[in-house]
Amino acid sequence: MKMTSLFALGLVLSMASVSFAAGDAGHGEEGGHDAGHGGHAPRHGANLHLLPPPVSDTNKTTRPTPVVVEAPPALSKVTGGATTLKWKESKGATGYLVQVATDPNFKWLVVNDPKVQGTTYELKNLEAGKQYFWRVAGVKADNDPSYLKGDFGRSMFEAR
Repeated sequence: MKMTSLFALGLVLSMASVSFAAGDAGHGEEGGHDAGHGGHAPRHGANLHLLPPPVSDTNKTTRPTPVVVEAPPALSKVTGGATTLKWKESKGATGYLVQVATDPNFKWLVVNDPKVQGTTYELKNLEAGKQYFWRVAGVKADNDPSYLKGDFGRSMFEAR
């Protein structure tokens, strides 16, 4: 019984919203009344809002700028089993998310560090003969959840 009532209520509300959205299109008007229904027809452009629109704080919805990676250069060969990842500062970032993987889709992560401070990351224990894909994004920790990080800067290198 309750499920049927909820379904009926949803159906009525969706039909009402379609009716309000359509306004008085297709209905004749005489003196401001809907000709066939004896009531007032909604005016064109009338909006029905059940809840007020959310108020967003622009300080919490401005993402950090995209990161530009610097080193190691893309497609370079790294020797010695270690390297330092470097990138330019992202405006608005309070930290960085650094990810390193052995595949370009970042399924096989070897580093996933969401709390990097500064614009470098020391990467150790590289295996010779493997390709490494890395990306970094600026993070603004006090932002709203949908706006926490900016766009990734990406690169790759091969360990020798």
